[in-house]
Amino acid sequence: MKKYIDDYEVVIQKNSKGREKRVAVYKGAYYELNIDEDAIKKFRRISLILLALIVIGQIAAGFIGNAGMYTFFVALPYVFTFLPLYFMVDGGLRLPKEKRHLRRDEADLIFRRMKVASKFLFPLTLCWHIGRSGLSDLVCLRRSLVGVVVPGC
Repeated sequence: MKKYIDDYEVVIQKNSKGREKRVAVYKGAYYELNIDEDAIKKFRRISLILLALIVIGQIAAGFIGNAGMYTFFVALPYVFTFLPLYFMVDGGLRLPKEKRHLRRDEADLIFRRMKVASKFLFPLTLCWHIGRSGLSDLVCLRRSLVGVVVPGC
């Protein structure tokens, strides 16, 4: 990526057959985690468990029978929540298993991706929940005023 081009240097090396090969060598700054190895493992485990619970909860919430879920502007935010969920899971799976120095691009892929994805996930989930609960109440109210009996309203 162009963002990290100054962190790498291209070096020409010869392989065992005598052919020249271009190899990218990292010359940039490293990101150091300031916690011990046991804390890294615990943080990774807790993060993955929480991410799994969030994904399971999000999928389970889609199975709730609700009149609001059949409208476009409620279903669309629900579907869009899976994009930040994907990026959060991707960042969570990239969390280091042991203490080591991370390159700048690795640290951005892990921590920055999870941070940005969680900032998008919360408002989308909030919009979906508000639309789902508020809209279903309005649909039931309208149907009761018209005289249509709908089970569950």
